[in-house]
Amino acid sequence: MTRFLVVAILLLSAACERSPRPERANILFVLADDLNTRLLPYLPGLAKMLPARGLALQMSIPTPVCAPSRATILTGRYAHNTTVLGNGPLRGGVWAFERTGADKSTFAVWLRDVGYHTGFFGKYLNEQELADHPVPPGWERWVGYGKMKMSRTGYSVIEEDGKQRVVEKEYDSDFFAARANEWLETVPEPFLAMWTPMVPHGPFVPPARHKGRFDGVRFKWPPSFAADERKVAQLTRTRLEMMLGLEDGLRALLATLEKRGLLDRTYVIFTSDHGLFAGEHGFAAGKGESYDETTRVPLFVRGPGVPVGRSDALVASTDLAPTIAAIAGAEVPPNVDGRSILPLLLGEDLAEPRRRVLLEWFDQDGTSPWLAVREANDKFVRMKDGACLHFDVRNDPYEMSPAPCDAEQAKRTSSTLDLLAKCSGAACAEVEFR
Repeated sequence: MTRFLVVAILLLSAACERSPRPERANILFVLADDLNTRLLPYLPGLAKMLPARGLALQMSIPTPVCAPSRATILTGRYAHNTTVLGNGPLRGGVWAFERTGADKSTFAVWLRDVGYHTGFFGKYLNEQELADHPVPPGWERWVGYGKMKMSRTGYSVIEEDGKQRVVEKEYDSDFFAARANEWLETVPEPFLAMWTPMVPHGPFVPPARHKGRFDGVRFKWPPSFAADERKVAQLTRTRLEMMLGLEDGLRALLATLEKRGLLDRTYVIFTSDHGLFAGEHGFAAGKGESYDETTRVPLFVRGPGVPVGRSDALVASTDLAPTIAAIAGAEVPPNVDGRSILPLLLGEDLAEPRRRVLLEWFDQDGTSPWLAVREANDKFVRMKDGACLHFDVRNDPYEMSPAPCDAEQAKRTSSTLDLLAKCSGAACAEVEFR
């Protein structure tokens, strides 16, 4: 055997160790709701299905509340551009999403334009049933929440005809997982399936089959914990039991893809719309602060060409939509604020790594009580009165020791935030990536 042939065989063997990326890969996007990263060590089943088989990252959420975050995920645009500043009508909500036309430029629309089949199952934006189009543009198959009754076994759903019907006795995340699974059993390639179970968001009732599974578990609280330990522990147990239901649904979806021989041709993306406090910094629950507990969530990706491992790259939820578009070969509109991280998911270096991301929060009047810049190792928060706080998140990961910004930090933070708070499209990248 010649030396040339030996080298060729070795190169071919190395290439086969990682699945080649199909030209028009399928996508399964799973979006949890209110997932605190600290729950993950208690969910080994989720770990086996996702980070053990792909890439694990931490993702920044610019506006940590349901509707604004979901609008950002769907469009790749900051809340100040979608104008979805909060859940209800006073701060935009689904009405602003439609009024500005943001609902007509989501990754579902982009993928439909290039021939993808698209299916949605679960929670979209809060009060989606009151929108002018309760079935948003871009979705070929639609099974979404209607009016959200605060019950896991009594709720309404909206399907393709836009009409609501009541579902009783079937646990909600199980119901939507089953509808997604039925669709995946027969849908032609290429496809985008989005399953968005409303867990571990309240109401805090687990599936009956998982009730009590975490009884007796003692939790290790972070140094920043400052709340009623008994109450937080009970809520945490319930939220973990709810997450076991999510594991069940994901396991079934992956099994269907494997049965059809499509799992190796499908990118599986898992994340949450934002985080939730679990006793940290004195908050027993809730969100809306600049702390990492609400503005950083796990992002797991597995699929063809995705290496197994972890990445410390700074990514944001604005990057999800352009990444999904890149997987599908779809065109991204120029008003998108984020950038594709597909090279990173394929084990390559990004040509221009993200250096910072904007965090923004809005009061009822549309003004911001705080704005922040999150970098890899630092966070700078500007309060409404102009005060600037510096968090050294590398050496103080629990954000317990903020310090006043020095004069140079305050000047730089103010200048950066003034640009980011009004940026759009390429103007955002000019500040965030350079």
